[in-house]
Amino acid sequence: MRIGSHIELTTTDTGCMVAVWDTELSDFLDDYFTDKDLDPQVAFPCEPFTSYRFYFGSEITHAAILTLLQQLDLTEVDRIYLLNNSQPTGSARDA
Repeated sequence: MRIGSHIELTTTDTGCMVAVWDTELSDFLDDYFTDKDLDPQVAFPCEPFTSYRFYFGSEITHAAILTLLQQLDLTEVDRIYLLNNSQPTGSARDA
């Protein structure tokens, strides 16, 4: 499930995962989760993955993470993403 243009939430065998494809956005989400007293396991990009991934175990539900992500200011998320990326996801560069 996509939250805005730059965040993806999926269910895993052991909980759920949030993925982003930008360093600044990863740092922003890491701070956001820390402010919410959450401590996900973080995986940095390495082959074959190109995303920063935050793994949450079964102690927090997919619905709870979705609710937290829906509280984000998506305009701010876009601004942060564009710091290192000249065009938003879904633009002509992806064609």
